[in-house]
Amino acid sequence: MKPVSTPTPTPKFLRIDSIVGNKKKGIVGILPISKSTWWAGVKSGRYPKPVKISIRCTAWLAEEVDAMEKSFSSCTDCNDSQISQVK
Repeated sequence: MKPVSTPTPTPKFLRIDSIVGNKKKGIVGILPISKSTWWAGVKSGRYPKPVKISIRCTAWLAEEVDAMEKSFSSCTDCNDSQISQVK
């Protein structure tokens, strides 16, 4: 009898428009910050590292972004301007 293998879950990715939104495309973002704030946070290590899907396509693991979002929502003393400062 062959051992039953469970399929490895496929990781889900989020593009930057899904994270910070895009007003021109009508996309509401998960976080109320700008693209430049997001990229500065990625560079400084506050936000998750991106995954390069192809030469011109960068994304983030949805699991990491969700965990970061939950840490923001658990911050009871934070307001929108402080979100970019949460480590």
